Amino acid sequence: TLTCVDRTFSVHAHLVTDSLGSTGITSQVIQDALNFTNSLFEPICIQFELCDLDVLPNYRFDTLSRQEEFPELLSKYNDEFRINIFFVSLIRDQFIPDQWGFTTRNGINLYENGGIAIVKNDIFRALPHEMGHFFGLFNTYEGGDELVNGSNCLTAGDRICDTPADPYVQGTSADSYLNDNCVFISELVDRNNDDYLPDVCNVMSYYEGCGIFFSSEQLETMAQNYLNGPKLMW
Repeated sequence: TLTCVDRTFSVHAHLVTDSLGSTGITSQVIQDALNFTNSLFEPICIQFELCDLDVLPNYRFDTLSRQEEFPELLSKYNDEFRINIFFVSLIRDQFIPDQWGFTTRNGINLYENGGIAIVKNDIFRALPHEMGHFFGLFNTYEGGDELVNGSNCLTAGDRICDTPADPYVQGTSADSYLNDNCVFISELVDRNNDDYLPDVCNVMSYYEGCGIFFSSEQLETMAQNYLNGPKLMW
């Protein structure tokens, strides 16, 4: 019953070099990560094709600030009619430490200032997650105070009702929530004293190493975000 978008989007990969001139990542690794991402988006007939790859020999951008350097990168190197992804060694954010990537939320419907930044050593976890943000999804824990019984699922959390309430707190370690088999072990409860049982294998969760799929409502939300947007880039 999912909507079929029937669209292939072109990706422009920008590899930022470090102080020694190394990109730290290969085109094959990027292609493999895109193939994995394509498998997750296949239910809504969306695919991503690597059509351009360039090297940016300015190591000042290899440690990337979301608030400072990223707008400059977009201004200088953003390629029209492409999903622009910048691969860097480290991302700094004054609000959120230790990021694997960040995205212009709903960038699929933006023309001049939409883009993605991803840390090179975590691309398989980061790429589908950040692409989810690019198509308008929230993290499963965002929005705050979603109840386990789902009664406020349209206004709290990620505003999607087939993803269970998630008590994760930004910046905390996944080890405090999961065991080695990706089983949720935290005894946290919501304000109704109901036990949390989040979907730790959802792509938009922050439980590292466990994200493997989108829910049906997440997939449909991404399809509708694109189809109901201005489609300026495509």
